[in-house]
Amino acid sequence: MQKKEFEELQKCISIFNVAHQLNLEVIERKGNEFFAICPFCGYRSKTIKANMKLNYIKNSYHCFDCGKSGYAIGLYATLRNLDNKSAFKELLEKEAFSCDKSEFVFDTNNKIADLNYRDTVYRSLLNTINLKNDHKKKLEDLGLTKSYIEDYNFKSIPTKKFASRIISYNLSKNFDLAGIPGFFQNEEFKWDFTPLNGIFIPVYSSTNKIKGLSILLDKTYNGTNNIWFSSNNKINGTPAENWLMSFNIKEDTHTIILTDDFITAHNLNLGLKVPILAFSSIQNSKNLIKQLKNTNIKKIIFTVRLSDETQKIDYLIEKLLSGLLDVGYDIEIKTYFDIESMYDSSVLEMFNNNVS
Repeated sequence: MQKKEFEELQKCISIFNVAHQLNLEVIERKGNEFFAICPFCGYRSKTIKANMKLNYIKNSYHCFDCGKSGYAIGLYATLRNLDNKSAFKELLEKEAFSCDKSEFVFDTNNKIADLNYRDTVYRSLLNTINLKNDHKKKLEDLGLTKSYIEDYNFKSIPTKKFASRIISYNLSKNFDLAGIPGFFQNEEFKWDFTPLNGIFIPVYSSTNKIKGLSILLDKTYNGTNNIWFSSNNKINGTPAENWLMSFNIKEDTHTIILTDDFITAHNLNLGLKVPILAFSSIQNSKNLIKQLKNTNIKKIIFTVRLSDETQKIDYLIEKLLSGLLDVGYDIEIKTYFDIESMYDSSVLEMFNNNVS
């Protein structure tokens, strides 16, 4: 490579190419500058406050706290313990360059890893933890059998900070946790996840891959017992998506049971073995319509567990079911209060009447 070519290509390895490769957490943008958490001195007083300036016109960085400053390749070299020549070569091999500076868009969260990689990491996580007896009893009280609980890998979330850190550290030795929802780096830039009192509920794809982890909390939080294992707006965090889970849906399926609760879906799968589609925390019908688009499904029986029937039904009709009705799906609603009433309400009979 000629010296002139080298100099031109060197200019194309911008500070943001390097920030992306180093998984720096960028907090905000002001004009030509972005502000990030300094990888050298970390949080300011353990609060998420940006203290490093990244300028993509000057291609430079500067920390207001520790005073570290320099340019793109030097930043990569320092944090990777390389000389500048080796750092430049490594960045070229990663294709970490772009000569177009007209408009730079920087996503403060990691891009989500592909399904196979997520499945591998999540299974490794679940294999390192156990299901507590009180959680096992809770799942059995909700209608699941011991063998079903084991087969579908329900596990208790660690509740102690040291446990989450040790588990994350061990996983990070074998996997890149950037891009895995739920994992993030703490104030010491060590991989971690949030300890909680609850149960991991794996959400499976139609090919039995774990898309993500739903959490069944022991106690209600912000009006719900169901949240996603997510790390949105954390250092090197990755937000979860509102994944859907399906069972027994085939090419010739015309009628399905729809539920807004993953445990209910597992119960229906265990007891009835009918086509099921389940969701959680969806705010509109867009994801449902996308999932159903290329199928032969025409009839939807929506089963919903109620604590306040009128309020929840009104919300679901307004936010979800109206969108499905608008595109032509035939919908019935069946409510229940517990597992016994779900089966007593003859959901299977309703389903059979619609497929006969």
